[in-house]
Amino acid sequence: MDDSTISLGHMETPSLPSSAPGGTTSTPFQRTALTVTFYVRLFVIVLWSSIVFILGTPLFLAFWGNLNLNRMVGRVLWYPLSWILGLKIEISNEQRLTASQPCVYLANHQSALEVLLFASFVTDRTLAIGKKQILWVPFFGLFFAAAGNIFIDRKKRHQAVSGLTKAVEIAKNRGASILIFPEGTRNKTPGTLLPFKKGPFHMAISGQLPIVPIVIAPIQDIWDAAARVSRSGLVKVQVLDPIPTRGLSGADIETLSDRVRSEMLACLTRREHRP
Repeated sequence: MDDSTISLGHMETPSLPSSAPGGTTSTPFQRTALTVTFYVRLFVIVLWSSIVFILGTPLFLAFWGNLNLNRMVGRVLWYPLSWILGLKIEISNEQRLTASQPCVYLANHQSALEVLLFASFVTDRTLAIGKKQILWVPFFGLFFAAAGNIFIDRKKRHQAVSGLTKAVEIAKNRGASILIFPEGTRNKTPGTLLPFKKGPFHMAISGQLPIVPIVIAPIQDIWDAAARVSRSGLVKVQVLDPIPTRGLSGADIETLSDRVRSEMLACLTRREHRP
């Protein structure tokens, strides 16, 4: 393996420097090689995911509503793909994931790759909240529903609030934790956070559930669909201190949102500039 490649398990992928010696841009060959590698890796992800969700359908039906399905299926997805793609994950303060359950996990959102990353460490009795369109994704939509995850219609406020209320009821009645992206959509600018939606904080206060922020360091060097970039590498995740909501009311939503966003942004900025 020469200096132009990065280890990829049993595969290798060309690295793509931002500029070649002398300040010139990378060669067409390098760009083509990286694009081909991206699609090969994407094919591997889609292929293995399809196998898991298709063959797992009888299991999903048999264990419908089991709050541990996310963890079980997540590990089945993660272990083979992480080995093939050369992905590793480093979680700081992982014990905080289970120390305050049930809780609301709030994480920054950069890429669809995060579905795979969360699959590696999602805990038992943890549900996700996703847009209603997921239901129509063949086989995956069935799994998402079988695992007890919550669908919301972001365009219809009443239905979105109803979905969040249902999540709170499940958390309180069945001791489930909830994972949600407070930015509401993918943020493609490294080292930043989009404005937070108020729904997650309303949900946490309504259920008097602590908030556990999760910060994923920028991953654009490892996965950037727009640039057709996919490389092996290490993804760093930081689990921050739980933030209590007991005793808070609707009047505290703005203050709580600002606090959580400030702490996550400070952590993200530190990680962004870490060598």
